[in-house]
Order: sequence, then C-alpha cells, then structure tokens
Amino acid sequence: MIKQVLYSIIGMCIVFVLSELFLGEAKKFSPKLLFFTKNPYQQSRYVTNIDWQGLWTLSNCPTPPEFELYGFVLNSKGFRTPETPYQKPSDTKRLVLLGDSQAVGPIPYNQLFLNLLEKNIRAEYPKKFQAINLALPCIGPPIEEILLSLEGIRYQPDIIVLAFYVGNDFLDANLDIERYASEKNKQPHILPFIFYQSKLISLTRNLYYTFRFGRKSMMTKQTKSSPSYGTMGIDDYSSYNPHEPTFPLEEFLALEMDKSSILLPHSDVYASLPQIQQNISHMKELTEKARAHFLVLIIPEEMQVNRDLLHTIALKQNIPVDSFDVELPQRVLKQYFDQNHINYIDLLEMWKSDTSAMQYFQPQDTHLNTLGNQSVARILFPEIIKLLNEQ
Repeated sequence: MIKQVLYSIIGMCIVFVLSELFLGEAKKFSPKLLFFTKNPYQQSRYVTNIDWQGLWTLSNCPTPPEFELYGFVLNSKGFRTPETPYQKPSDTKRLVLLGDSQAVGPIPYNQLFLNLLEKNIRAEYPKKFQAINLALPCIGPPIEEILLSLEGIRYQPDIIVLAFYVGNDFLDANLDIERYASEKNKQPHILPFIFYQSKLISLTRNLYYTFRFGRKSMMTKQTKSSPSYGTMGIDDYSSYNPHEPTFPLEEFLALEMDKSSILLPHSDVYASLPQIQQNISHMKELTEKARAHFLVLIIPEEMQVNRDLLHTIALKQNIPVDSFDVELPQRVLKQYFDQNHINYIDLLEMWKSDTSAMQYFQPQDTHLNTLGNQSVARILFPEIIKLLNEQ
C-alpha cells in the first residue's frame, strides 16, 4: 500500500515536471498559450512586474489572443486592434489609445471612435496614419501606466490618448491599489516555485477565469476556425442594435447606484485620486520622453448626461437629487490637469449643448453606443489634426 502511494506520488511529480517542460517550450510558438501560462506573481513584487501580460491575467475580464470580441479576432497580444509591428515606418504617424472597456467598445469594430477617427484623418492628413488600440477591459490608470511604459511606448507613437471613464476608473484604481498593497505585504509562500512559477498551475487558473468570465458576460468566445490575428471574425456582429437594452432594468440600476458615489462630495471613491494623479503624470512624462503628445479624453458617466436617470438613482437610494454634484469628477480631474499642463478634452462639457447626448449611451448598459462613438470621433478629429501638425 505504501509502495503504491509512493509510486503514485513519484508518477504525479514526473507528469508535473514533464508538463512544465512541455509548456515552457510550447508557449514560444503559441501567443494564446503564452497568455494562459502567465501569472501576475511570477515576479518578486506585483508593483515591479516587468511583464504587463502577467499583470493582465489578474483582471476579472481576461481577453486572450485569438478569441473573438464583438466580431473581431483579438491580435496575438490580446488587443482589439490589427497586428502592428513595433517599428514605425518613417513616413507614418501613430496614435496609441489606452483605456478600459469604453475604449475597447462593445460595438462593431468599424464603428469604434478610434477607427472612425483613423478613417477621417487618413482622408485629410497628407502622411500615413495608424491608430493602435491598446485598451483592455476592467483596468484602471495604475495598470494603464504600466501598459504604456512596457508596451505602448514600443510602438513609437506620436500621440498617446488616455480614455478616462469617470464611471469606474476611480473605482478600478482603488482595486488596483488594494492589489498592489496586498502583493507588497505578501509573505513568501512555503512553495514559491510551484505557486508563483508553475506554468501548469497558471494555465489552469487562467482558463478557469477566462471561461467563467465568458459564460457570465458572453464578451469573449473562442473562434471556430483559425483566422488571422487582429482581423474580423466569423461573427461580424451585424446584429448589433444601438437602441437595444443590454441588461435587465434592475441590474442596470444596481450598476448605476454603485457608480453614483462619484457624484457625492467626500466619497471614499476619491481615495484613489492621488494615485490616479501620479499615474497620469507619469504617463505624461513617458510621452514627453518619447517626444510625443499626451491627451486625456474624459468620458462621462451616463447619469451625468441623462438627468432622468440621475433622478431615478436618487429616488432608489432615498438621497436628495441636489446632493449629487454632477460635474464633481471632471472638476477634480481638470483642476489637476490645468495645474500640471496636461492636455484634455472634457466630453461632458462638449455635450452640454448637444441635444442628442442622451442617445449616446447603449440603453441599460453604461457604455457608449455607435452614436456616442461617432460624436467622440468628431470631437477628437480637430484636436488630433492640430497635434499632428505640431510634430
């Protein structure tokens, strides 16, 4: 009996070691396998991790390479953008976009504001122009800063745009800060190699989180064939309707109630503000070192644009509607940006005189729809042209 147990343990150890060796070699030839064998704790400290994909695997919304995201096959690095070499042609100008799911866009690929902007600029600008979307779901400024420093700068951009969505970027930054603190204070594990370095354990963990997220939101799905990375998928998402509600009403209102804290003075959500300021200032420094222009696009929360929705949220929470400071998030951001000479576009300010602005969000969703993306592209166009002409 003891011999059988011993043989079983030895056999499992041999299988484990052989699996590690196989995965170590196989991941060199598969971007998808490379993603799934990453672990955010493979470095000694989360805050000093030199592999942004390792950080990304900690996200609650992983989108691996070669999965379809709203009709587009993610490229070999997991972005909703075509495959693009780091080396920039001498006759080309480049824009890199950073952001969360608002910039990823739950709408058809060709209707994203970045792609509309790229099309319009190519029609007017004398040089070649490329727009590269490095936005990822469920991340905030702390991760976006790391993503810019480790990945975005490598594309030799002339302009870097950070899409800051006030609806959850303060909240996401708080989550990132908690993760940083937790990892910084983490004591070494009794088996650090197995739990921090094992590719097999990382593969199992990441597969679980990816498919759990896929089943929950239907945001990603594995392709049925082998299309090229960074191209349109089998499902072109032609069934998309900009006026069709996404979530049941009560589920949507619950999401909005969580986000309504950004409009309340002295809210705990603003505990992340110093960290966000530091992140954005560092992004500006990285951009300037790369001799590029930096621009923050401030995207409002729907209840800032739709006052009927705000009244509903106030009523649901038994809070007087006058207690909500509708422009508070933009005001705290712009005060810092003005003091530190950070260029920005405030969509809420631009939409005050736009009678169609209430139609710019997908119903019962929180994301911009195609109409909203078209408006963003129109607003960005003259500013991007101006920055290109200043190069």
